[in-house]
Amino acid sequence: MTKKKIFLQLSSYEEFDKRREEFAGLKFDRDIVHHMSEIFPKPSNTKEELYSFLPDGRRVLGGSGNTRLSERK
Repeated sequence: MTKKKIFLQLSSYEEFDKRREEFAGLKFDRDIVHHMSEIFPKPSNTKEELYSFLPDGRRVLGGSGNTRLSERK
């Protein structure tokens, strides 16, 4: 059985976490991503921006939020 078929048979994140090393190198496709969205926990109470934009348009990790002049409110 392929890694993909085994992964698609997982029923919980806990089961995945125990077998994490077995799935190293697994190629992501539409089926894998969809199944991940069903079994992986959802983030809650997120309050910060992951990326910000510098005035020259470059995207940077962290920061205080969107700094693009054209999208400021």
